[in-house]
Amino acid sequence: MKSKFALNNRENQLAYLRVKFGDDVKATPCNNGVVNGMWSLEKSGGIIVRFYPTFFQNKLAVETWILPELKKIEAKTPELLELDTEGFITPVLFLSRLPGVAISETKQKLTFNESQSLFFNLKALLKKVAAINIEAVGYLHDPFKVSNISQYVESSMDNYLAIIRRENLLSSREINILQNDSFALQALLINRPPQLTYPDLSLGNILVHDAHFSGLIDWEFLMGFEPLFAFSNLLLNLFFEEEKHLNVECFFQNFPKAQWPEIILLSKFRLAELLSYLPTTKLYEDSIKQKQLCRYRRAFNSLLNISC
Repeated sequence: MKSKFALNNRENQLAYLRVKFGDDVKATPCNNGVVNGMWSLEKSGGIIVRFYPTFFQNKLAVETWILPELKKIEAKTPELLELDTEGFITPVLFLSRLPGVAISETKQKLTFNESQSLFFNLKALLKKVAAINIEAVGYLHDPFKVSNISQYVESSMDNYLAIIRRENLLSSREINILQNDSFALQALLINRPPQLTYPDLSLGNILVHDAHFSGLIDWEFLMGFEPLFAFSNLLLNLFFEEEKHLNVECFFQNFPKAQWPEIILLSKFRLAELLSYLPTTKLYEDSIKQKQLCRYRRAFNSLLNISC
């Protein structure tokens, strides 16, 4: 069957599903295919099929390890039903479909009580994730050779800022701010062990059903770091979005005030990471990269304003 599919595109993905399930399979595309092709199948309560892009295959082992581990703790996460590495030109994951839709796809802004409930459930889930044993530092598909997460911040920020400086993505003043804030973050993290961290917390990965948290998807970017890093990424996501499903003030009300400076520092670290990816990423065309750069710069200015 593998030789029939020379390209990973929508046409071949559907042809693969028809070979596997029959010509009458009810399959609906459920994203626009920017990162990986996804289909929803009307079978056995609902199945999500993910066609991994070739440049993401080094992350496959992470996701296929963590999904069964998450099911042991009864988390609201997809169940890995099957992995096919032979039938298509890229690995294909078959996952259980969770109820609800991504927050980014909803039209309604969450109320204060709905926000409180959402954060309570997210914190509970990510606390369980952090309790899963991990010794590696940095992204699990490419761990850093350092002894602690403070050194990870130091080494990573040096790499990020070198790219940002070379590509003129920020001014010298802004780069100096990020460098100094990196020193402050390193001091905060110096005695903390790495914990399993979900860094891709975003409005596109959080599912809600009737405005209540129903699940968290996309687990390939797990890392050994600081779990609060997840919420720093969500904070950036709130600055990025045009339709405000959840405002920044509401976000901070869900954390003790003593944690606010750390969240902001982690957000700046995450922003430096995202900026450094822009010159080489395969996900975006040049015009989209320019739009992303504008969004990142606006988010950086917003972070400066709330940290004053």
